Amino acid sequence: MTTNPLPDPTNPNDVATYRNHLEHHYTETMWEPITAFLNNVLNTAVKALDAPITLTADGRPAPPKPLAWTTVRRRWYDTIRAIARLEPALSDRSTQRLLEESTLPADAYTDVQDIMRQATLEGWSEAKTKRALSKRLIPHRRKDETTNSYANRIRTAARTTATANLGRWMDAELARTGASYKRWVTVGDSRVRAAHAAADGQEVPLGSPFVVDGEMLEYPGDPHGSAGNVINCRCVMVAGVEPGGSYAPRRVLDEADGLEDLPDDDYDGLFTGADDDTDPAGWSVWAARRAGTGRGSGRYSARDGAAEGEHRAAGSDKGVRRRDDTG
Repeated sequence: MTTNPLPDPTNPNDVATYRNHLEHHYTETMWEPITAFLNNVLNTAVKALDAPITLTADGRPAPPKPLAWTTVRRRWYDTIRAIARLEPALSDRSTQRLLEESTLPADAYTDVQDIMRQATLEGWSEAKTKRALSKRLIPHRRKDETTNSYANRIRTAARTTATANLGRWMDAELARTGASYKRWVTVGDSRVRAAHAAADGQEVPLGSPFVVDGEMLEYPGDPHGSAGNVINCRCVMVAGVEPGGSYAPRRVLDEADGLEDLPDDDYDGLFTGADDDTDPAGWSVWAARRAGTGRGSGRYSARDGAAEGEHRAAGSDKGVRRRDDTG
């Protein structure tokens, strides 16, 4: 997958270190193509500033219509192909699907529309509008840290695909080396989401799925999982011990830990940037896409799926569930 030595599949620390390396490598790979995509969206919006001003029915200036959603979506698919050309490991269909279902292009489209609308209503100058678009859309790095919400989205995409690709490779590697069991292992810090902390140390026979928060996952980052189980996951899978062996989770968690109140960095920057809470509508977009809503027409709206159900079942009604691959 990279030039770094492949990890020992029995050593959780070795596998976790390799996952971190993959995440960094994928971040570097994705940075330029995604930044180019965002610049393209920005430049298309700026061109609309020179378009003739039209009025609404009540005589007010109408917000410019800088670009169509289908145009943004098409450019995003071009970006995904560009990323795959730079890194063949990101050309796998399951990885491509993770990127296709990212909310990043829909968020960029919505942000442009919002800024252009505000600029029109408040009479901003062209220069001020350009600055606002650039500040919102274009990611920057300072002292090796990413800044602004779209920089965090790039990191999110890299982290999610790194976990998924390593999990898929580990699944094949454990089968090749004759392992009988596989084990789910978390990073073990306070940012691990509660459902994954509960799964830490779970062992199942090779070929059987883990059950995590009521979902069946073949490995951490399994693209068939829901957003709440997959996006930004840092967990890894390693070879399990034989029945009767021993393995202690990195830490024991119970209700007294108040997990629901922990700042879960696994969700940071998912939809609105590291400093904002998760957008419920964003979850619904993911849910709608995984269910197949909006597919095939080529006209999936940036706001479609906003009411397409919750991202996970509630309370005692949670059951084992796994969505079929809908292409």
